[in-house]
Amino acid sequence: MHRDVDSLFDDLSHALSVNSVVVSIPLMPFTEKSDATETWLGTHLYPGPYPGKDRSFDAIAAGRPFCRMLSPLGGLVLRDPRMWHCGMPNSTKSVRTMLIFVY
Repeated sequence: MHRDVDSLFDDLSHALSVNSVVVSIPLMPFTEKSDATETWLGTHLYPGPYPGKDRSFDAIAAGRPFCRMLSPLGGLVLRDPRMWHCGMPNSTKSVRTMLIFVY
């Protein structure tokens, strides 16, 4: 589990508004069967510094709701780059590919 970027300022007690967006374009359907990426809802609002050895992502995310980035071929998945996410093992025989742009 990880996030792509840290908060702009570590000493704030609240998260700032989004300043960029990640656009994922699946080049194959992202389904439960292809084990699409999991995301943890609301984690983009976590204001603290990047979790370290004393506080792991797993400990902080425990009990938070999560969902998978399900999408048909060629769909668009938008997310805040601060959102915690995790690539799941691919249990199919197909290569799981996507294009990613950050704006």
